Amino acid sequence: MAQSAYANYLALRGKLRRMSSTYSIIGNSYSALATLMLDTALKNSGYLPKESYYGSPFQQPGVTYKDWIAQLKRAGILAPFKDEDQTSEKADWIRFKPGPVTLPYVNKEKLHQSEMASMEDLHNEIHLSEKRMDEKKADRTELEETKKKLEATSSKLDETSSKLDATNRALTEIADAIRDLQDAALPPDTEEKRKRREAAARRIEDQSKHAKAN
Repeated sequence: MAQSAYANYLALRGKLRRMSSTYSIIGNSYSALATLMLDTALKNSGYLPKESYYGSPFQQPGVTYKDWIAQLKRAGILAPFKDEDQTSEKADWIRFKPGPVTLPYVNKEKLHQSEMASMEDLHNEIHLSEKRMDEKKADRTELEETKKKLEATSSKLDETSSKLDATNRALTEIADAIRDLQDAALPPDTEEKRKRREAAARRIEDQSKHAKAN
């Protein structure tokens, strides 16, 4: 189950559920969509075949595979893998990057998986170190040095996690500002909407600087 396979599945599902009232393409399929987005980004190198749409809970009457992809892009769930993909897509599949909505959750999941792998390596290294000490009857100094190295590695992981959290917060702010900018761009144009666009543009610029800084 995705709930046990991905640490950030429930958070992403909740985000998509809240968005479903605004974006009809999500509908009641937010649970399956959360799983699909994490699987595609983390297991399938971004490739999303048309078989993932046709005959699935995502399929809707009158909506083609390409229509589905286009609507998910407009909702910020997907982003083109390359700039040229915006105008040219293969018939049977598309390769995408996580959009501004899903990117923070994918990044957190990557960090979580990296931390799990690192912790496994740390435990293996501890086990091997202790085994070597038993075999060679090494003194306590060797074990203390190994523990210090492991503690230093753990500290670096915490620092990396903190920086990524800051980046994710900035990306989430950017995603919200983009949606505000899009809403304010809808006719009719008013002074209030122009002010909203200017404010959204400033937020995007400020948060982009924060994301780059991290």
